[in-house]
Amino acid sequence: ATTTATTTTATTATATAMQQPPRRKVRILDVGSGAGFPGMAIAIARPEWEVTLLDTLQKRTAFLDEAAAECGARNARTLWSRAEDA
Repeated sequence: ATTTATTTTATTATATAMQQPPRRKVRILDVGSGAGFPGMAIAIARPEWEVTLLDTLQKRTAFLDEAAAECGARNARTLWSRAEDA
């Protein structure tokens, strides 16, 4: 009887888990990234999150591209634009 109850509980838990909607990927937008704080730190700390670093100056976004490459933060991308236009 114990084995049957355990099997039934496991089957019910599996069925319930399959009915759950898939988790959405977390996406962060760091507006006015500047030197990349806190956006770059978040990208490094949470590699499973998508982090976009937005800044109006191309010089800053170029720096952030290089910093992300050096840190191995493949989940960080830059966007050279104004927040109003992004």
